[in-house]
Amino acid sequence: MTTALSSEADSEIDISNWASRYALDVIGLAGFGKDFGAIKNESNSLVKAFHSMFDVTKQKRVLFFLGSLLPWKLVRKLPLKHNKEFSEAIQTIRRSCQTIIEEKRAISTGTPIQDTDLLSIAMGNGLFTDEGLIDQVMTFLAAGHETTASVLTWAIYVLALNPKIQQQLRDEIRNNLEPLHAGSDYSAESISRLPFLYAVCNEVLRMFTPVRLTMREATRDTFLQDIAIPRGTKIMISSCATNMDESLWGPDATEFNPHRWLNVDSEGKLKVNSGGGAGSNYAMLTFLQGHRICVGQGFARAEFACMLAGWVGRFEFVMKNEEMADMNKIKIASGITVKPANGMRVSVRPVSGY
Repeated sequence: MTTALSSEADSEIDISNWASRYALDVIGLAGFGKDFGAIKNESNSLVKAFHSMFDVTKQKRVLFFLGSLLPWKLVRKLPLKHNKEFSEAIQTIRRSCQTIIEEKRAISTGTPIQDTDLLSIAMGNGLFTDEGLIDQVMTFLAAGHETTASVLTWAIYVLALNPKIQQQLRDEIRNNLEPLHAGSDYSAESISRLPFLYAVCNEVLRMFTPVRLTMREATRDTFLQDIAIPRGTKIMISSCATNMDESLWGPDATEFNPHRWLNVDSEGKLKVNSGGGAGSNYAMLTFLQGHRICVGQGFARAEFACMLAGWVGRFEFVMKNEEMADMNKIKIASGITVKPANGMRVSVRPVSGY
């Protein structure tokens, strides 16, 4: 990855494209012990399939709206170009998943699977059929790839706009982590020693939650305060509205401020706090809360932190486009995740000494 980005030194690149390919390779290695090769070859079939699934078009937005009113099974059967392309992409990804499973099974024939990636663990417990395993792999890929790519893109964007914060983060990374190209691995323990990295990641997740809307359906008649909610009512929940609510986060709710997640102890050292200054953990709905909180939250946070540390430790990101520097002027593509409609172009420079 560092070699590939270094080849683009001092030129503007679409960081959203790189983030998507980077995230796909990371989830492939961590989730399945498989290098998809997306960084080396952006035209491979899996990259194209994911691009087809997550690329936002007007037709997809209409279908998303219809899906909030009608059963998804009905919406998916409409004779539309998007539905045809989506089905083809799904089949491409399912075939790739089947190949991964078959390769793992062939390697481990006659011996227990010793690998510690997510797929190996799922195969080792013997509770899944092949179809069940494929469904699990597809869930891992969808949840661990596009959402992470989205939040990584916005992280680089906001750090490019805030060079002092970017430098403070780079200093912390370099002072506490060995360079990845030196053959070292980043562990959860090593990442936990970086409070400013934690703060930056949390603030990006708060401001740029990749999935802005989620839906719930009332399973019985109930009330929300004084409002009657009949059984079967579908409710749209906006995590981004809650995450940016001034009544919860204060007057700087719309400002990028990683320091809201930090306290200073009696020795003058930075210590993380869990609430970011908000009065309730329900003020942060990026991963939702309660018993339906995202089960992959821990993995997603670690994945994001490791990827960001690897990039910022090695490269400086600079925003030269004045229009892009104004967040309000960026055209947003809102689909399953939220990302810049026309990509995110920033200049990248290798920083020596690491």
